[in-house]
Amino acid sequence: MTDLRIMPVDMILEQEIIGAILRNNSLYEYISDLTTSEHFAQPTHREIYESIQRLVLQGQIITPITLSYLVKFDNLHETLAQMVANVISPTPHGIRTHADKLYDLYL
Repeated sequence: MTDLRIMPVDMILEQEIIGAILRNNSLYEYISDLTTSEHFAQPTHREIYESIQRLVLQGQIITPITLSYLVKFDNLHETLAQMVANVISPTPHGIRTHADKLYDLYL
């Protein structure tokens, strides 16, 4: 019998990281050395984060509109708006703490 492990997931944590970056694009630099799209369990979040990375490399501003050119799924704008609304106070320390937790869950 094969022992299958299920990866621990925290969807709210994933959403808060993306929402924080959408509210304050400069927060990306505080987690870019630690966080990759592989760390996101939810495929939609993974795709959004990959698009965020692509926009950063192109020197573009990350907004729901710029993301909509790269990410295609129903209710994208509503999903991103909810992510942004759920972030209370995005700070460098806060996003780094979230990224550390996301990395730990991934491991």
